[in-house]
Amino acid sequence: MLKAWHFSSHTSFEFGARSRDYGYVPKSVADFNAWFGPVLKATEMYAISRESFALPLRTILGKKFRGLWTRGAMYDDLERVCRFIRNMGFWREGWIGVKETLRFEM
Repeated sequence: MLKAWHFSSHTSFEFGARSRDYGYVPKSVADFNAWFGPVLKATEMYAISRESFALPLRTILGKKFRGLWTRGAMYDDLERVCRFIRNMGFWREGWIGVKETLRFEM
């Protein structure tokens, strides 16, 4: 649910009598934010918990950070999530995601 870019495949999905596509692709920033806003809120809620799935969720969020930052301009939401997670301790994947974003997108 956090995949924010590269909505394509090198494989053709056209086979049989029914046409296939790649699924939902947001057409505008508003569409992007309408999808990813609630997803990011849910991710935040679970990523800052002490549950066993919180660490893998934070890892996924760190890896998807650049796409969310670049495509949706969700700066305030991402900053808030990063601050909450940072308060729990060092977040290696988030640090890498931010560093990668600064290197390639700024």
